[in-house]
Amino acid sequence: PIPIIKSVDLKIAAGEVITIFGKNAAGKSSLARLLAGVVRPTSGVVRLDGADICAWQDEQINKYVGFLPQETELFSGTVAENIAKLNNKAKAHMVIESAKFTEAHEVILRFPKGYKTDLSDLQSPLSNGLLRRVALARAFFGHPKLVILDEPNLHLDQEGDNAIVNIIARARQKKITLIIISHRNEILKVSDK
Repeated sequence: PIPIIKSVDLKIAAGEVITIFGKNAAGKSSLARLLAGVVRPTSGVVRLDGADICAWQDEQINKYVGFLPQETELFSGTVAENIAKLNNKAKAHMVIESAKFTEAHEVILRFPKGYKTDLSDLQSPLSNGLLRRVALARAFFGHPKLVILDEPNLHLDQEGDNAIVNIIARARQKKITLIIISHRNEILKVSDK
């Protein structure tokens, strides 16, 4: 097989906001999945704080790395369970804190049963924008140190776009390292590199 990504050497300092900007099918989403530990490289290594991310257990990755993939997928279960990554030990205040951090709290309160809304019981499915807002809250759940956002603005309205800019500012204050995959130039204005 022909490699999708090759000869990448990338060093990112803690707390930096990095935007990866480029053409369709250039390998940006593949790089995001590699950085998030979702897929393993066929050669080479992805390191986080010097450690090979492929050697980490899923629980460790989920604790330190948040990931918003380009395709929004939520689990069967409640909104709260989705934000908490199905962690049955998660406290309600942690779920709400993540939703507030990503400005999804008010949006979630409009759902039929708020955080207890079971996504499989809804009469009509949530719009892509609403799904995206819940998935964004999930990416920041549990105070990760690294968050990878693949096309975070996808399917969002102006309110959602504004939330993304605010999230980036809050992440910078908390020294969360952000890697953003984007086609939109506006994100470049709030990036370090």
